[in-house]
Amino acid sequence: MTEEEIYAMEEVRRQAMTQGDLLAMESIFADDMVWIHASSKVDGKSSMIEGYRSKRLQCLSLNDSDVKVRIYNDIAIVSGVTEMDVCIDNNSRKGHNRFTAIYMFINEQKKLVSWQSTRLASKS
Repeated sequence: MTEEEIYAMEEVRRQAMTQGDLLAMESIFADDMVWIHASSKVDGKSSMIEGYRSKRLQCLSLNDSDVKVRIYNDIAIVSGVTEMDVCIDNNSRKGHNRFTAIYMFINEQKKLVSWQSTRLASKS
């Protein structure tokens, strides 16, 4: 696992989410993935994908910055800042969050096992 591979995985994840690519999400997310939203709502792989399938969740744009990747043997930890435009239950929202994502090898494939975000204070 290299930094370059993880940066590429993150780009695939962002594209899958903004394009609603359910097959890509299915491939990237570990079966036991935990996704903790800035609202503190928790999704797993199946609930996250179902949210996109039903259009209850739509990610209109994701722009990451200050992204850092750290590799520890078969685990990668990604941290950064994301600005997003999303639509949740037909309500448009903008988010400015700090995030941490954890990837690891499962059955010789890199999988996203955890993602957590925290709202950043409003820009002054």
